[in-house]
Amino acid sequence: MDHRQGRLLMMSNTLTTALQDWRKGRRAEVLDLNGHVVETSKRAGQSAPVNQRIVEIARAIERGSLSAQPPNATLIEA
Repeated sequence: MDHRQGRLLMMSNTLTTALQDWRKGRRAEVLDLNGHVVETSKRAGQSAPVNQRIVEIARAIERGSLSAQPPNATLIEA
């Protein structure tokens, strides 16, 4: 992923390790890493909205209510 002028861009033929894990039915580390950022930010009186959104998307994928697909990256901006 690349951020330019506030827009989210994806490299079309790249699969993240999290996406590879989910496609193989494994739990990805994305919840651990981004969840840690969210919790640490909360303890410091701050917010981490992008990390929070990533956690929400990851949870949806892992419970099966969202399929693991590269276009899900656009949901981060939602």
